[in-house]
Amino acid sequence: MIRPARLRLVVVLALAAASACDRRPAPAAEAGARAAEGGTDASGTPTELGRTYSAWLVAGDHARLWSRFGPELRQDFGNEDSLRRYISETVTALGAEQGEARERLDEAIDTVQVYSRVVRFARAPQPMMVQWSLTRDGAISGFMLRPAPERDSAPRVQGPQ
Repeated sequence: MIRPARLRLVVVLALAAASACDRRPAPAAEAGARAAEGGTDASGTPTELGRTYSAWLVAGDHARLWSRFGPELRQDFGNEDSLRRYISETVTALGAEQGEARERLDEAIDTVQVYSRVVRFARAPQPMMVQWSLTRDGAISGFMLRPAPERDSAPRVQGPQ
């Protein structure tokens, strides 16, 4: 069972009248196959980073994620082993990613962008939403995984892709 209390909630400010374009991204597992092999480097647009971090999550690659976590998020999890346990339990509970994901990129504040990914998993009764708050340098300042809101409009990708 996913323990939402262990996660740092990300406050997302709604953006009005944003231009949107629909994307049909590859599943996170495919995005991960295209991610750099070895090391902890992650680069690219916020959308590419969100896809990469999501791929690392479903692959159970806690070490790479930990290397990109900011200080507050590291404090929330306590240590790398806690993150490893959380990811292991979560991936086991959810199963494999299935079908196409819907994505959205929002500018929450000047220095943070929020990448949201809604996707179905084999053992989850409803779609799940993964959100990564990203600093301008690509570090992860926030993370949330929860059931997708029922009234969730089709996410979109906007801005640099």
